[in-house]
Amino acid sequence: MKNLITAFFMAWGNFSIIPCPYKRWDNEQRNMMLAFLPSLGLLLGVIWTAFTIILCMLRSPGLITASLGLMALHGLSGYMHLDGYMDVSDSALSRRPLEEKRRILKDPNVGVFAVVGVVLLLIIEFSALLTVASSTFINSGFAPFMGITVMSRGMAGLMVLSLKPMETSQYAASDNTDKGKAKLVLIIQLIVITALLLALAYFWEYTEVYGLIRMAASMGATAIGTLLAILYGRKQLEGMNGDIAGYGIAIGEALGLIAMIISL
Repeated sequence: MKNLITAFFMAWGNFSIIPCPYKRWDNEQRNMMLAFLPSLGLLLGVIWTAFTIILCMLRSPGLITASLGLMALHGLSGYMHLDGYMDVSDSALSRRPLEEKRRILKDPNVGVFAVVGVVLLLIIEFSALLTVASSTFINSGFAPFMGITVMSRGMAGLMVLSLKPMETSQYAASDNTDKGKAKLVLIIQLIVITALLLALAYFWEYTEVYGLIRMAASMGATAIGTLLAILYGRKQLEGMNGDIAGYGIAIGEALGLIAMIISL
């Protein structure tokens, strides 16, 4: 149990900017740390949801609410997933040979594909958040937020634990012996948290069953988007790393927001 607690707080301290109350690092728990990404996603989703609802209750203008909500979505993770999205966009869309793509991936300079890609991504997410912020019913727009952050990180963690890493990836040195256990812990968390969120949507939303549909649609779109984006990045770079995971999270969350808006 102590190892599981340590792994959860390792995920907290490593993948978010929220001050971590228990700072300890154990190299033997690196894989298990990834298993707790769904729980971390729930924590970040709760904060993101509460922050946005408070803004709406204070009658903040829709443009301000959407802008600050977008800042919170990426800022709570220290913009690291957005950084990975930009790096992979530059690399994969360059259409260069494999070695050149990998060199571009680690190049600190920002290329045109990264700029165009991140602008389009932020426009889509801002538009979705503005639509939600302008909704007549304050509570009805926000229940799926938590499901989006849970599913994006859960699928990314599962892919990192399942796919072969690049030689230069920080996960290449991870021990493979406990990856099966870590994947099991991750999947159990996803099942439990998904069930809790669907129950929350049922009792929170004004139209009950409609709330379940919206939650399921946003989580499903996030899961599929994250998975497909990661598989695309892995195919382009012939290996898995943290940048590709961030790429998948960014795209998955954008698609989750789109699905949420379509089902409004």
